[in-house]
Amino acid sequence: MQSLHRILSNVAVVAAVILLGACSVSSSVVVQVVEGISPSPGETNVDTGSVIRIDLQNEPSRNHLQDTIQVYDEQDRPVSGTVRAEPFSVVFVPDAELRKNSTYRVCIDGLRTASGSPIRGYRFDPELEQIEPWSSRHCYRFSTKPTLEVAKTVFDRTDSVLRIYFSDDVAADSLLDVEVRVGLNETPIDSRIRYNPDMRRLTILLDPDHSGEGPIVVTLPDSVHSLDGNHLANGQGDEIVLQDPASDSVVE
Repeated sequence: MQSLHRILSNVAVVAAVILLGACSVSSSVVVQVVEGISPSPGETNVDTGSVIRIDLQNEPSRNHLQDTIQVYDEQDRPVSGTVRAEPFSVVFVPDAELRKNSTYRVCIDGLRTASGSPIRGYRFDPELEQIEPWSSRHCYRFSTKPTLEVAKTVFDRTDSVLRIYFSDDVAADSLLDVEVRVGLNETPIDSRIRYNPDMRRLTILLDPDHSGEGPIVVTLPDSVHSLDGNHLANGQGDEIVLQDPASDSVVE
């Protein structure tokens, strides 16, 4: 009887040791999380030369990297690019610059650490312990910088004043090299430029002796940009042509 009691006691001790060991192992399990995303979900005004970067706690797995980040444009067409692994990040590098004023969808699929552990959460603030759930396929959107556009151009023949309206506030120092030519003159004529306080309107005072000689051509410099750094939509050296300045002309 005493021998049976001893056996039962030993079994209980062994069971307790096993249970404690299991608890110790489970308490040491670390949930692998994403610690940062750039551009961040919902971010706007993103530079068109940006890459998509996913920051992790540990070194990422290099297996099937190309499938881990997919980027789609507004028509849901895949954006071509290369996915590479860095010490604690996975990075998608587009083959070409992103389009301005566009929304992109990013899907992150099957991310794992080098040890094979799947990503289970997303820590929005590295200083906080709170972890948000992370599905195996996680998608979000961001938007690129809007383009700066010429909204309309108005010529006032009475005062020989040309007004150019922009879609956004323009940095005054980016309009220093605006050139105005009239008719067949290849040399820019003298003109005075006046800025509106909100900088969405550029006023050009023309010499009345020149304003009726033919089409007015205004060349905007490459440097024209909004206060947010957005450049003109149609590229460099944009020209605005008023073919008939002798009448009140409005170009929408």
